[in-house]
Amino acid sequence: MGTVRQFQVLLLVEASRVYGRDIIEGVAKFATEQSGTWFVQFQDKGGSERPPLWLKEWEGDGIIARSTSAKMESLLRVKKIPYVELCGARGLPEVVCDDVGNGRMAVEHFLERGLKQFAFFGIGKSWWVRWRCDNYRKALASLGYDCQIFIQKQNSKSVFPTWNRSNEAALIRWLTNLPKPIGLYCDSDIHSSVVVNACRKGGIRIPWEVAVLGVDNDKTLCGITNPRISCIATNGYQVGYLAAELLHRRMIGREVDVIIPILVPSPYIVTRESTDIVAIDEPDVAEAIRYIRQFATTGISVTDVENHVSVSHATLFRKFRKFLGHSPEKEIIRVKVSCAERLLLETSLSLQQIAQRSGITPLSYFVRVFRRERNITPQAFRGRHIGRSAE
Repeated sequence: MGTVRQFQVLLLVEASRVYGRDIIEGVAKFATEQSGTWFVQFQDKGGSERPPLWLKEWEGDGIIARSTSAKMESLLRVKKIPYVELCGARGLPEVVCDDVGNGRMAVEHFLERGLKQFAFFGIGKSWWVRWRCDNYRKALASLGYDCQIFIQKQNSKSVFPTWNRSNEAALIRWLTNLPKPIGLYCDSDIHSSVVVNACRKGGIRIPWEVAVLGVDNDKTLCGITNPRISCIATNGYQVGYLAAELLHRRMIGREVDVIIPILVPSPYIVTRESTDIVAIDEPDVAEAIRYIRQFATTGISVTDVENHVSVSHATLFRKFRKFLGHSPEKEIIRVKVSCAERLLLETSLSLQQIAQRSGITPLSYFVRVFRRERNITPQAFRGRHIGRSAE
C-alpha cells in the first residue's frame, strides 16, 4: 500500500464573534471526516490585526482565511499555495453566507408583521456592509418599497468596524425622524445592539415604533439587550465545512467546477422581543395573527380563528388578503412550518416528534407540506444546515 497523503492546513479566522467560531467548527467537522489526514493549525486572527510575522515562512498545503486587510490578502496570493477566502479585503469572498437571501428574509419578516416602512443601519464601508445594505434595498425595491439608510462613516480600515460614540446624537436624531412604525434591518447583531441603546436614550419604543432585526444570532449578545434582539441565524458552520471541502479539492489538484462565491443560505430567523409586533391597523386581523402565533401548533383550524375574533369566514379571508396577501389558513401553515424549521435545526428530535410538536400530522403529510413550503424535504433541510446547534 502507498503512503497516505497528509495535509497541513492553516486556519486564519477570528474567534471573537459567533460567526467565526461556527466557521471553525465547520472546518473541524470536515477535518475529522478525513480520517487523520488533515492537520489544522489555528491562528486567532482579529479583524484589525496585521498578518502574523511567521506567515511568509509558513510551509503547508493549504490555507483557509478571513483576510481582513489588503496586506493579508496579498500575502496569501504571493504564497501561491491553495487557499480559500472567506472575507476578502479587496473583493468578494469565495464562500460566504447568502446575503441576497438574507435581504429577502428580512423583508418577509417585516411584512409578516404588517410593517410597510423600512430602514437599514450599518457601520463602515466594508464590502459586506454595502452588500448587506444593497441586497436588502433591492429586495424592498422589487416589491415597490423605499429604504431609509444610516451608515456610519469609519476612518478605520478594519473590515469589522466598531461604533463611534460621537455619532450617537446623529443616530438618535435619525431614529427619531424615521416614519413609524418601521422595520430596521442592521448589518450585524453587534450593531443592532447599538440601535437598541440609541432607541432607549431617545425614548423610542421597540418594537412598537422601531422593530429591530440583526444578523448572525449571537445568542449571548442578543439575549443581554433589553428588549432581546431578533436576528437572522447565519450558517457559519456550513460556510466552514464547504470552505474546507473546496480547499481539499484544490490541494489534491481536482478541477473545481463551482460558481464563486459559494452562497450558503441562512436557515431561519430567530424571533425575539425586538420584532414581536403586529403592526396592522385592523383589530380583527391583528388579533387573529396573535391567536395563530400562540396556538397554531396545537391544531387550531381557521374556524377556531374565526370564532376567536367573532367574524365570518368570508370577512376574515377578505381582510387577510388585504393586509397580508394570503389566507388565514396560509398563515397557520407558515407558523407551523417555521416551528418545524427551528426544531429540525435546534434539536435531535425525530421527524415524527417534530411533526407532532409543530402540529402537522401525520408524518407523511408533514413531509409533503414542508417540501411544498420550502422546496426541500425536512431530512434534506436538516442535512444542509446541520451544525453545532443540532448536534
